[in-house]
Amino acid sequence: MTALKTLVKLEYSRYRLNKVHELLAGLALLAVLLPAGLFFPLSGITPQSPFLTAAMLLWIIVMGVSAIHMIIFYGQRHKDWFLTFPVPRLTLLKAKAFSLLKLSLRIAVPIFTAAAVLYGLSVLSGRYEPLPALRFIYTLIAYSLLILTLLPLAIMSGLLISVLLSIRNLALNLLLAVPYSLLWLAPLTAAILLNDTTTAAAFYGSEYLSPQYMLIYSVIVLVLDLIACYVLLPIIAGKGFRSLPQPESRLSGTSSPLRSGSTQPWRTARSARSTGSPSPLLSLYRLDASRLRSMERHRSVMVLKLALPVLMAVAAYFLTSDLEAFLTCIGIPFTLPVMFGFLWMLSRSSLEQKQLSWWLLFPQSRLRLLLSGVAAVWVTVMRILLVLFCSMLAGIAATQVIGSPAPYHISLYISWLWYSLVVYTLALTLGLGVLQSIYYLMKSKALAPLLFVVIMAVMLILPQISKYLFPEQFTSAPYPSWSIPGLAALIGLPLAMCCTAAGAKYFHLALGTNKEQAVKKQA
Repeated sequence: MTALKTLVKLEYSRYRLNKVHELLAGLALLAVLLPAGLFFPLSGITPQSPFLTAAMLLWIIVMGVSAIHMIIFYGQRHKDWFLTFPVPRLTLLKAKAFSLLKLSLRIAVPIFTAAAVLYGLSVLSGRYEPLPALRFIYTLIAYSLLILTLLPLAIMSGLLISVLLSIRNLALNLLLAVPYSLLWLAPLTAAILLNDTTTAAAFYGSEYLSPQYMLIYSVIVLVLDLIACYVLLPIIAGKGFRSLPQPESRLSGTSSPLRSGSTQPWRTARSARSTGSPSPLLSLYRLDASRLRSMERHRSVMVLKLALPVLMAVAAYFLTSDLEAFLTCIGIPFTLPVMFGFLWMLSRSSLEQKQLSWWLLFPQSRLRLLLSGVAAVWVTVMRILLVLFCSMLAGIAATQVIGSPAPYHISLYISWLWYSLVVYTLALTLGLGVLQSIYYLMKSKALAPLLFVVIMAVMLILPQISKYLFPEQFTSAPYPSWSIPGLAALIGLPLAMCCTAAGAKYFHLALGTNKEQAVKKQA
């Protein structure tokens, strides 16, 4: 057995389940995907749409899993032991890529099966006419090849995040993080752009999405796979692994962050009590929020904070001349901060894994420790949303001072602006609360597939807002309807509270891949 095969077997062992658990996980994934596919309108337009939707979903999942795997690798304690293997780092990276490929194939099987079953259910329900038998088999083969060629490219794109994290210039890092996030969420962006049923039908019905073109795309993606394998992997192995810290044994002159700060939590807690802090939760929040404030002091962020309110005020002033354009564009500035909050909450445990073991030493309940982090992200995003709201409100008010050809009364624009702020605040609150359930799902490998379901469900909140809460067409001046947000708050807020409470109980599992490792690391 070669060294690469041995390393692949070692890396893949962390994802291995027994046959019963793997079968149950696949059935659970099917049980979630089928109702979601029937509810998701883009999967029932043409006979090819379920398979194309499956390919888009797999891109998001596989790239996200690879990126998270690489981020977590930075904080794992066996990292130094893994890097001391007497093989080139390119071989180590290939072992990770091949193990992730095997995991991706396991994920792809139930998703593609769900797409085929969804096609059958759509035919039975009369959504579209069934394909001839030979053409159906041809479609299955074409989209299977497309997915098989997309998986390696998605894995290498996810591993590329290590190069992004190795950049020490914060401004350049933030600049490159935007296109990288767009690359990851490209299918989700496409779903937002295809929000209109007519546009989606024209897109899915295009001849460029026929099985013949899928075969051509598969060949093109295969060429990109080979180029990425011979060009991108050496760059990741050279740049990404090189940025990793040196083994602790070599840092004999310095103490580890955990040792040097092992008594600090107790000192901080005593200091908080001695200074008469209003509550332990407020003290924890201030400490957690200080990490986000350090990012705000960067020069590029300061420039953005000064320029963005002016741009939003000017944009709101000119958009008042067209109510349809105003309602179409009003949600875009609110969507980006909320998406940032979701992504930051997802990556927070991985990026701060070393501080997490120190954080859990505080003499406070797990619920308070978790809520302080959620509150820090929530308050930061809400500050951005309020600045955007006030800036756009100033632009709308300027129409009364300067004069503007606004066809409707100013109260209509203010009502929709206030409605957007409330709706996106509710989406932020529900999303952050539901995301805390990922800690509960870490307690068992059988529940691991539900991690992707929860993340995708939260990410799909934003495109559903623009689809169901803002009118596409209107004949008179419409005022917002509060029934759907009220119903969502009535159902979603208790659900978010339950998810947060359940996640707090297993918050320590973020330290390791299973409960036993987490307990050992915490001890």
